[in-house]
Amino acid sequence: ILSLEDWLLQFRGDNGSGMSDHPQMDEGGRTFYAGPRLERHLARVQGQLESDEEESRSLSRQYWRVLEAQATAYRRGRRELVESASFHDECQGAVAGWAERFVARFLPESRLHDYTEQFDEMAEELWLDLGIDCDRLYGAGLDTLAADVGRLVSARLEDARARFGDIRFTKLEKLLFLHTADEMWRGHLDDLEESAMSISLGHFSLKAGAAEFGLRSFQAYELFRARVMDVFLPRLLTFPPATGAEDEETEEITLSEDVLSVLV
Repeated sequence: ILSLEDWLLQFRGDNGSGMSDHPQMDEGGRTFYAGPRLERHLARVQGQLESDEEESRSLSRQYWRVLEAQATAYRRGRRELVESASFHDECQGAVAGWAERFVARFLPESRLHDYTEQFDEMAEELWLDLGIDCDRLYGAGLDTLAADVGRLVSARLEDARARFGDIRFTKLEKLLFLHTADEMWRGHLDDLEESAMSISLGHFSLKAGAAEFGLRSFQAYELFRARVMDVFLPRLLTFPPATGAEDEETEEITLSEDVLSVLV
């Protein structure tokens, strides 16, 4: 007995008119369909369902390949950072992009309605976040303001390096960056999963869905890197210097036999 309320037929909009076999009635007064036409119809519906499921599995595999490629790239970059002798040049190189995004938050070219008010908001934010006074930049054009702010941040970065010393500051740069990136990586993966879910529920073909997800994931990864740097640089520039440590070398710590026995 086949019910026309079957979820598969209802989902596909099938009804009795699509089956040319005449309905029959059993002894209990229940209507049912039977016959070769119905069997062919069900076989066709089953084949479509299996095709859809295979397409869904194929799309999922392509999604996971993209996710795995990003995870591999992230792990590789993390390992290279840990093994590198210095991270300072990369930090300085990221200042320009950070400054452009920072200035664009307060003085976007498309929404510039009051230069003085918007500049004051930017200057206050820069002072509160980084302790940098940029009042003397007032009046600078939008084509040079980001570069001017970038030079102030770069100078502050070099001042911090001088205060900490090369060795300590290199360690600090690496540790803070890795901590920030790892902290934000989970959120990036959540964003990719939401994007994949959105595409899977949309009206995309297999190839179009995979291409759309590849494009979105690439854009999301670039945005993730920018966000990490946006959080990392203020943390680095406002990190309090250690007190009572003048040397570049770390003092050797000797553990007693009792402590060693506990650790082992």
